[in-house]
Amino acid sequence: MAERQPNRGLFDEVALRRFKVIIAAHLLVLLVATLGSGASVNRTEYQIKAAFLLNFARFIDWPAAPSGGFDPLNFCVLGRDPFGSALEEAMEGQSVHGQPVQVRRIADVSELSSCQAVFLPGSEMYRSDELIKALSDRSVLTVGEAKDFALRGGVINFVMQEGKVRFQINPAAAARAHLKINFRLLQLAVIVRRGSDAK
Repeated sequence: MAERQPNRGLFDEVALRRFKVIIAAHLLVLLVATLGSGASVNRTEYQIKAAFLLNFARFIDWPAAPSGGFDPLNFCVLGRDPFGSALEEAMEGQSVHGQPVQVRRIADVSELSSCQAVFLPGSEMYRSDELIKALSDRSVLTVGEAKDFALRGGVINFVMQEGKVRFQINPAAAARAHLKINFRLLQLAVIVRRGSDAK
């Protein structure tokens, strides 16, 4: 990891440009899809969220694993999966910080031991406190899509604003998980602080 450091700034700039292009393209698709059926909007929304998940991870540094990395880096979905095949399609052949990525679906928080990132669907929001408590001493990126997920201690939360997918970040939750979020990603987010309004 150390030997890559000199090129990290360039990597970040290139990755940021790609991230912005992906966001713009997917938001355009979503806007067009809102003119269609509800099912089409829903499917497109999760294609966008799947792309976001992959790119979130590219702007986050996990503490070094004992082996020097995660092989693979596991994206887990807890409970009922709203993605269909969209998550696998977004992750296929991709890597994060040189590590291949893999999608796992889990039914219970007891299965989180192999996850580096976990997505909590809106339908599973009642489990948010259980999830965050179970991960209190682990470096896991938590992403949700329900009101107040970030305020309750989740790291990232998707929100829909005027038919577009946006996201909130709770920096304190990231710090507790020992995750370093690139400032460029923070600049694209709505910053949320526990006990206060989003800023």
